Amino acid sequence: LIVNGLLNHYIEVHSNIKIYDFMIIFHNEYLPLNQKYAKIYFVIGVVLWLATIVHPIRIPSFPSLSRRQLMFTYGGILSGSIPSVALSKSRIDGYPVQHVDGKDWITVLTSGQYFVLRQGGTEPLNSSPLVGETRRGVYVCAGCVAPLFDSTQKFDSGTGWPSFAAPRSSSVELLPSLLFSGSEVRCQRCGGHLGDVFVDGYKFPDTAAAVTGKRYCINGAALVFVPSDSDSGPLGGDGLSERRRPFWKNDQKALHYSRSQAI
Repeated sequence: LIVNGLLNHYIEVHSNIKIYDFMIIFHNEYLPLNQKYAKIYFVIGVVLWLATIVHPIRIPSFPSLSRRQLMFTYGGILSGSIPSVALSKSRIDGYPVQHVDGKDWITVLTSGQYFVLRQGGTEPLNSSPLVGETRRGVYVCAGCVAPLFDSTQKFDSGTGWPSFAAPRSSSVELLPSLLFSGSEVRCQRCGGHLGDVFVDGYKFPDTAAAVTGKRYCINGAALVFVPSDSDSGPLGGDGLSERRRPFWKNDQKALHYSRSQAI
């Protein structure tokens, strides 16, 4: 825990990364499940901290990773919130949409959306209202409104994240993930991080995943659901901002998604 705190302090000071981005899942999801191991973690942390004083650790440099990506990796492992780090692939360069109406992403996305889409973060399980969504419609990117998944491909995986058997044709990009057995899933249009895909569809019989053999585990904060019912408006999947937002800051930005854009 001490090492975790020192490392996150270094990240916050030297990389201009908000420490809360790393600690949110660690505090809300990881620690409550591991209280009985807290003393063991503390002892290990003290030993490692003392070891670094005697023999300072030199973080190796990887030519394919920037310092920011490397610090995301180290910080994420210790804090329990692991942003997906695809091998040396920018989330901006080479994508058709790099901003919205000339505005930077951080000004048009909620904090939860920005954390997931642009920083590659992972929301806590069961935090998105889209987990239990069963209506017919289309799931679009919360950043660029690109249609990504049809409701017919959604199934209940029991994982706590919206899961799909397959995306729309040419809507997503798959990249080998540095930390996971699956592949990172990005929006083909804006490069926003969506989640990860795993080849374990066989574990979900009687679902569309059993047919495709794949499970697209997607962060709800990266999506907006546009229902087919013309009487219903779009439903944002960001349930993370309310958990991360200080009480004095209004972080609820308006949704500007039309049904015609999602067809």
